[in-house]
Amino acid sequence: MSWVRSVLGPKCLYTLQELHWLRVPERIQFRLCVPMYCCFNGTAPQYLSECILPASSRSSGRQLHSTESTSLLVPLTCRTTINDRACPMAAVRAWNSLPQHVRAASSIVSFRRELKTYLFLKAFPVV
Repeated sequence: MSWVRSVLGPKCLYTLQELHWLRVPERIQFRLCVPMYCCFNGTAPQYLSECILPASSRSSGRQLHSTESTSLLVPLTCRTTINDRACPMAAVRAWNSLPQHVRAASSIVSFRRELKTYLFLKAFPVV
């Protein structure tokens, strides 16, 4: 993206909108959420799927709303500044921050489309 900024100067954000590209923070969130979708739907490799736990897996004697949701449990960490930036932690937080209609996509293609649209509108709100 720095080459875009150096070539285009102040028109950078406008050009990103025209090309329908995501800014860096939204692109990182996109790259974190796509594997989480695969993990949640059982199409990811086993080593990735073992890193996450659905919120519905929490054992409790009560009927909780989380048993029907697509949220994931955020693992506890000792050092918040270092461990919170680890990929599993960041990916689970990025997944949980998505709206339910994006997480409930029926296929990976529709999930990627819904996710990019959501992140694009978040980055470049329509006035």
